[in-house]
Formats: sequence, C-alpha cells, structure tokens
Amino acid sequence: MCFALIHSLICNILLLSSLKISKSKSKLKGSERAMPSESLKKLFAVLLALISIAYIIVQAIYGYQFLDTSVSLTISLQNSLASSEAFVLFMEIVSVMSGAQVVITGVILVAIDPIKIRSIKLVFLMVAVESILPYLMALYHYPRPYYLYPEVKAIGCDNIFGNPSGHGIFTSFIFPVFYWMYISKEYFPKGASYQQIPNTPDETDQAGETIPHDLNAVPDLHNLGVESQLLISIRESSYWRYIIMGFLILLGLTCGLSRIFLGLHTLAEVMCGWAYGTLFCVIFWYGLEGPFDNYLHSLCLKTFTSVKRQYVYRSVFLLIYIGLAVLVYEIMRRSDTIAAQEASWAAEINEKCPSSSSDSYQKTIVDKTFEYFSHPLFLEGVFLGLLLSNHYKKGYLYDNTSYLGYKKLIGRIIFYVLILLIPQILYYIPKPQTEVAGQYFTFFVKKCIPFYLEGLACAHIAPLLFKRLHLMPSIPEKESRLQNEIADQYE
Repeated sequence: MCFALIHSLICNILLLSSLKISKSKSKLKGSERAMPSESLKKLFAVLLALISIAYIIVQAIYGYQFLDTSVSLTISLQNSLASSEAFVLFMEIVSVMSGAQVVITGVILVAIDPIKIRSIKLVFLMVAVESILPYLMALYHYPRPYYLYPEVKAIGCDNIFGNPSGHGIFTSFIFPVFYWMYISKEYFPKGASYQQIPNTPDETDQAGETIPHDLNAVPDLHNLGVESQLLISIRESSYWRYIIMGFLILLGLTCGLSRIFLGLHTLAEVMCGWAYGTLFCVIFWYGLEGPFDNYLHSLCLKTFTSVKRQYVYRSVFLLIYIGLAVLVYEIMRRSDTIAAQEASWAAEINEKCPSSSSDSYQKTIVDKTFEYFSHPLFLEGVFLGLLLSNHYKKGYLYDNTSYLGYKKLIGRIIFYVLILLIPQILYYIPKPQTEVAGQYFTFFVKKCIPFYLEGLACAHIAPLLFKRLHLMPSIPEKESRLQNEIADQYE
C-alpha cells in the first residue's frame, strides 16, 4: 500500500508539476540557454520512466494477485459508501469525465480552437491511447474484480479485460499533454520551424533584464491561426495555471478512486494504467513529439516529395493494421486458456451484468475486445483528411475567435457533433446472427467504417463546410491580407 501511494503521487502530481520546472533565465542564446534545467527535466523524466517500468515488471511477475489488498479496498469502499446514491452518482460522473468519453470534448475543442492543428493533434493522441489499450488488455487478459469475487458489486459494468486501467492511462497521459499543449508556457516541440506567439509580453528576469519571448515559440503550423486571448491570459497567470494543474491532478486521482469503487478495477490495475500513461508521456515528449509535429507539418503544407507515395503508404499501413487486428482476434478466439478463463468468470458476469443485446449469441470478452481494435481507423481517417485537405496550405482555416460571435461558436460545436454522428447510422444495419460472421460484420461495417469516416470528417469535411455555413469569423481587412500572405508563402 505504501508503494501504491508513492507511485500514485509520482505519476499524477510530479508528472504535471514537472512541466512547471522553469527554464533558466540566462542571458545566453540558442542551445546554451537553460541547459541545467533541461538536464534536470530529462533526469526527472528518466526517473519516472524507470519507476513505471519497474512497476509493470513487478506486476507481470506476481500476476493478478499482486497487491491483492486492493480487492479489500474495493469491498470496504462499497460497503461503506455504496448506500449513498449521491456518492455513487458522483463517482460515475467522475469516471465518465475522465475516460474515453472525453474524446468528444476534444472534438468540440477542434470546433472552437483557432489553431485547428493543435486540437486535432490532441484528439489524435486521445484516440491513439484508446487504440493501444485493447492490445495491452488482451496481452494481460486479467479479470475485473467483479468477475472473481462474489462480494464485489458491479456498480459499473464493462465486460472486457481489466488490466491495465484505461482511465488510468488516459488521465496520466492525456491530462499532462493537454496541460503541456494549452496551458504550459514552455510548449516547445522539437524539430519544427518556429514563430513567436503574438500578443504575449516579454518576461523580465530578476536583474530586470528583458528576455525575448522565444521560450514561448511554437511550430509554424500554429501561425495558421491567431492564439486565443483567453489562453494567453491563462498562460501569463501563474494563479490560473496552478488552479488548472491542481484540478487535473485531483480529477486524475479521483478517477482512479472511482474505478476502484465501481468494482471495475483493483488498485493494482489502476496503478498499472498510471505506469503506462507515465511511460507514454516520457516517450512522447522526448522521442515522438518532434517527428510527429514534422509529419503533421508535411501533411498540412504538402511538403512531401511525392504526395501520391503518401497515399500508398497510408493504404499499406491500413491493410497491415487490419490484418494484425484480425490475427490477434483469431489467436484469442482459438485460445483454450482464454476460453477457460471466460467460462470461469461467466456466472458472476451474467449475474451482475447481464447482456441487454438482442443478438442470438452471447458476446464474449474476446468479441468485445475485437471491437475496440477498430479505434485506429479514426486516426487513419484523420491522416487521409489532412492529406486531402488544402485548408492549411491555402490559409483557408486562418482563424481568429476574437471575431467569432457566440452564435457561430455554438453553431460550430453543433455542426461538428452532428457530422460525427452521421456515420453511426451504419450501426443500425442488421448483421448476421452467427457469432464469427456477426463479429466480423460488426468490426468492419459498424466500427471500422464509421470511425474512418469520423476521422475524415473531423480533419477535412467539417472545416471544408465552414465557409459555406458562414461559421468562419469576419476578419478585418488588415488580418485578411495577413492570411493571404501566409497562404502565399506555402505556394
């Protein structure tokens, strides 16, 4: 239990707090600036990664019974608090607020963020986490607490594998990334071209010397829109930055508690989610963010040597991924070990979380895990949308919310939500009533195609219709000329 508390503090508090380590304000320029502080941050990141890897290894060695006292924690929480309807509702709301459902918030952010590529990047990372999760769950194939223990109530039902906690990964990865991209004053992706954020004052060091605001530089893709004055104000206020940081930390810890209370995870599974999320953060910040930003830059501004070759690459990757998903599903479906596990869990699952499906066959945990394998199709839809789109290259989406009224803002949100819901019509197509045929039909027709269309709509179709629906801001002539100049420099 002591190790659990230490790990939770490190993964949730120190991870976000590490973003606050200020770069040294020396008078040196270029790569010489802030070296001691940068080295400290890298050392801190390595420490976090090593602790996370150590926990993952220890849990893998000891198996599901690792930190078995966490089941006692679930039972204790449920016995003492489950009678309070208000507390149960609060825990359910926190669980919803902190999970994959937050992706819809990200999509809304795409609608209102003047710098579209930043919000698309965040949504991409959200879905990427959800895409990795089912493979990790299939690798462990651990049960949820209410599968094994009759005394654990299934206050929440989710009949798939239980380890690691998806909510744990989500809160320890997406929350810090959100803070990094929107709130932190040190958002400084590596490997891309840079422009200074407009309208941000220069800082003054302790000696009274003015320091150029190049520490707040951002990729030039961010110059294809005018930064929100609200976000600039928040960044310049340490008071608001600490409030938002504290809220995200509290929400992450409370989310972990809610998953334990609802009977959906043990403490060990939540901590495993935090460990993976922390590891993903370190890998993203110090390994993948620069190359990923450069790839987005090339997609949006069409700087590839051959665009046609990119279509071939994306098609090949799509076919390889679908083949991998089918292969993993067939391995799990034919595994005697997993079949025996599911049979041993069936009585508790059917009693506590009976299926409400009208299917003629009972979906297994493996069937439901297979459906989660469809999430990367959203990412492929986003890539295709950016590849097809000339919105950014031609300055079409040069946005400024300062000139966007509330009606247009609300209209954008409604429009994005509606256009993402349209592909869900495919879900109502009748499917074959045999298990294998039904699952393949569900995977391809009801999951893959809608996700692919949603990603395409998010990155290409919805922005394409902004002007037709009069959802772009009325930009003054001076800024309109700037928009044309930005478009011209990428021609």
